[in-house]
Amino acid sequence: MSAPPPEHSLAIIRTVNASAADIYAAWIDLPRMARWLGKVTADVRVGGRYHFESPAEGGKTYVYTGEYLAIEDGRRVKQSFLAGDPDPNTPNPYTDEFIEIRLKPIDAHRTEFTFTNGWNGESMNDEFRDAIIAAWSEWLDRMEASLVAQKEA
Repeated sequence: MSAPPPEHSLAIIRTVNASAADIYAAWIDLPRMARWLGKVTADVRVGGRYHFESPAEGGKTYVYTGEYLAIEDGRRVKQSFLAGDPDPNTPNPYTDEFIEIRLKPIDAHRTEFTFTNGWNGESMNDEFRDAIIAAWSEWLDRMEASLVAQKEA
């Protein structure tokens, strides 16, 4: 049984110059995750929880938490997603938020990478949506840079 589609989503599709296995490992292997995410604590299994602390400009740290919802070896990872520490006094306008990656090998060294962020609740105006896409793109750029660095090591 599959979950209903989210009310809102955005997707980023890229061709990444890495194998699907290497990209998959960058999302599930703790030492590899730490190379591009920052401080990582994760129980990588369906139902397992994660906590990422990513450094940002100006000495800030962004915190992300959630649960692994689906893991398909070498092809897909889906996680619930919460940015920041929840404030019990402020309702979150975004519910059931998730991030998901899907990997489709093109050849041994290139992969079609689809990143999806979905949620229910409030929609985003174009300016905020563009900012979210830019932020996710920066995150994915860091992942790709970590894959290049690993190849060169």
